[in-house]
Amino acid sequence: MTLGGRVSEEVFFGAENITTGAQDDLQKITRMAFEACANYGMNDVIGPVSYGGREGAKESWTKPFSEKTGEMLDYEVRKMITYASNQAQYSGVPF
Repeated sequence: MTLGGRVSEEVFFGAENITTGAQDDLQKITRMAFEACANYGMNDVIGPVSYGGREGAKESWTKPFSEKTGEMLDYEVRKMITYASNQAQYSGVPF
C-alpha cells in the first residue's frame, strides 16, 4: 500500500534513480512498522508489549527499552519493510 510508489520507481527507473517522493513512502512504512512492533504487540519476536507510542511521546518518554530490545526492533521493522517491499514488487507477477 505505502510502498507502491517506491517499488514502481525502482522497477521502471532503476534503484539508482529513485526520487525523493519515494523517500516519503519509506518514512511512512517505517513509522507504521515501528508502531506495529513497538506499540501494538503485532510482532511475535518482540511480543505483546507497548512502549508508549504517540502518548508516550507526548509524555516525553524517550526510548523506554534496552539497547538489545532496540536492536531487535530495528531488525524486526527492517524485516517487515523488506517483506512488504517484496510483496509489492512481485504481486501480480506470474512465477
